[in-house]
Amino acid sequence: MRKIQSILFAILIFLSFTNNAQNIKDGKLDKYYSREGEGFARYITSSIKYPQAARGNGTVGVVAFSFRIDCQNSPVDFVFENKLGNGIEEEIERIIKTTQGNWLSCNERDQSERVKLKFAFGINNYNYNPPDADIVIVAFGNFSIVKDAKLEKQYNKALKKGKLDKAKEAIEELIRRYPNDDAYLEKKKKIESMMKN
Repeated sequence: MRKIQSILFAILIFLSFTNNAQNIKDGKLDKYYSREGEGFARYITSSIKYPQAARGNGTVGVVAFSFRIDCQNSPVDFVFENKLGNGIEEEIERIIKTTQGNWLSCNERDQSERVKLKFAFGINNYNYNPPDADIVIVAFGNFSIVKDAKLEKQYNKALKKGKLDKAKEAIEELIRRYPNDDAYLEKKKKIESMMKN
């Protein structure tokens, strides 16, 4: 019995330092990519690392970004619509730049067209799978995360007490997780309006 417990403990330790990427939508992402035998999403999910700072701070959410492919066949001109911080944007840019040389040539595509993507970052399969994410990257291990329900409770409590800064912090975290959620976006507008008065 102790041997089985030791093996299970070793597996748990191993998983605490690994990533698992899920929900690959290869068809959408292979439009520009020409790496033989491997789709863009498969390459990204097998190579990207969930930054340690992001895991340690429980950073989860969706990063929407875009880039262009120049005539030297390199990803350039990265624009992040929203940021999660803690090294996530730098890791996205790093891993996508490693695809240099694997894109369609200039005469095979529109040079001005931007590749638009959404990467979702989650921890311990925390019921986090945004439907509009192109790729979901999950870190497993002994990491803590503030659940959505707790953030909503913090928002409501702070709003009732008139602590608008605290309410705004909670709603902004929810927006980082769900950037297209109209209800959260409306709540943020409401708070910002209240803060101006």
